[in-house]
Amino acid sequence: MAKAIVKAAPAIAAPGPFLGFTQQTFRFVKHLLNASSGATIFLEVLDDISVENSAGAVLLEQDASALTYNPVGDKSEKIWKTLLNWVLAVESGDVDPTKTNFVLFVLQPKDKGPIVTKLHAVKDSTQAVVFLSELRSFIKQTESDSKQKGEPLPQWLRTAKKVAKKPDATLANVIVRTAIEFGSGAPVDEILGVLNKHPIKPDLRIDVAQKLLGWAQDRLTKQISQKIPARVCYDDFHPVYVRTVQIYSGGHLPLPPFSKVPGEAALIDLIRSSKFAEQMRLVQCGDDFLIEAAIEFMRAAEERTLWCQKGEVVSRQSFDDFDKAITAYWRKKKQITETAYKHQPAEERGKLLWAECALHREKLEGRDTPDFYTPGSFHTLSNEMRLGWHPDYEKLIKR
Repeated sequence: MAKAIVKAAPAIAAPGPFLGFTQQTFRFVKHLLNASSGATIFLEVLDDISVENSAGAVLLEQDASALTYNPVGDKSEKIWKTLLNWVLAVESGDVDPTKTNFVLFVLQPKDKGPIVTKLHAVKDSTQAVVFLSELRSFIKQTESDSKQKGEPLPQWLRTAKKVAKKPDATLANVIVRTAIEFGSGAPVDEILGVLNKHPIKPDLRIDVAQKLLGWAQDRLTKQISQKIPARVCYDDFHPVYVRTVQIYSGGHLPLPPFSKVPGEAALIDLIRSSKFAEQMRLVQCGDDFLIEAAIEFMRAAEERTLWCQKGEVVSRQSFDDFDKAITAYWRKKKQITETAYKHQPAEERGKLLWAECALHREKLEGRDTPDFYTPGSFHTLSNEMRLGWHPDYEKLIKR
């Protein structure tokens, strides 16, 4: 596959939990759901969506929203620009037309122009030759009409002329493998339509779709930000899909711990250099508590990485939501502690606040977390100075 072309795709209108996902994300996940072992789905590599299966067969898909124009009209720049790009990719050697199918996907049904209808109907090289003759006649007549009216040639016509000038053999190789597909106008329903064929309870399908879309978008966004080809292998996706279905079908199973207890040397080094340890010393927590806090801190950090890698946590946004939830809990407990124990020394109030938070257990994506995870996440936030235990921690600790 060629080097990724990185660009931002606009979000499309979608109900409730699906706001913010792009048309390409919906199409990407639909291709993943329909793929098989050994396949890889690419985003913005050679085309909007590219699919390569285990046998080396390739599908190139160009997506059109069709919200404000008709991309399959005879005088649409989209159809001729798409066809030209495919032909150029063949000429450059980036695409082998004998192993590639080409699809223009339109978000919602549109009327095809007479010429585009004939393009869509081409099934073999003989039909392709006939179509090309009709296309060139159409271009010639349209160009003549424009000149007679003294009008400049429209952009679509200039692009169509570039297409028509390409060799018949090259054009035929692309045209016979070109298809035009229409969506329903509701990409959410198309994802749900695929999930309807899977053994998932109807009332769980929206949740499963949301999680899979979030997982895919998180992964693709990260790859694009790193300027590497954005892609997902089916064999990486399938365990995530299976686990997501299990989670929702099994009533939110607890998140399993994968991290190990760190060694003593690493814990001591962490305690010496970390702000979360300094925060605990301010409220006179003893060494045993510091060691326990360091273990919680390190294991929570490791779990965040491992859960994503293993598909246990589907969206990285869930970690932000978790942090917001425990920060809100800390804020409420802080207010209660400061009010109920206002006559106690500041250190005692801080220790009480820390103890309240240490006993709290917050769910992540609706699932119970290991006992160390919520306290460890509190320590992560205190290490970042986003919360603290001593009433005056912001004044007493240098950032």
